[in-house]
Amino acid sequence: MKKCILAVLALAALLSLAACGGAAPSAASSATSGGSGSAQIPNPFTSCADMDEAAKVAGFSMTLPELDGEVVYRAIEKDMIEIICTMDPGGEVRLRKSVQTGDISGDYNQYASETEVTVGDVTVTRKGADADTVSTATWQKDAYSYAITTETGLPADRVAELVADIE
Repeated sequence: MKKCILAVLALAALLSLAACGGAAPSAASSATSGGSGSAQIPNPFTSCADMDEAAKVAGFSMTLPELDGEVVYRAIEKDMIEIICTMDPGGEVRLRKSVQTGDISGDYNQYASETEVTVGDVTVTRKGADADTVSTATWQKDAYSYAITTETGLPADRVAELVADIE
């Protein structure tokens, strides 16, 4: 009887070790996933000193209105230029230009208002809390896509000025 119980206990211990004995995560996979079990995507942007450097990285230039305060220039190689600045009102504002087609804003929020307006010779899709406050504006011109995004919103007339000035 003792031998039978001992055999059952040994078998249970063996099964328990087999169930818990999966391969431990390697140091490389822990570093990639941040140790949390989900993969981290590396930041594709390169920080740039100015617009000239951003244009070299992206492979095209971007014309902007005069911007006050701190301005951050970033680019994705042969793909996008992103300018991050502070505007009053509007708070932190991102201005983007890309060779990609479609909505390049990176803003996937749902808004109460979505309208299309014509500014100059382009059709601009504006999204925001209402028709007068724009959180995201996107448009296409020539071979490029453009976007303006802000969390706090910009007045619609200020967005129209920016759209006219950005190329």
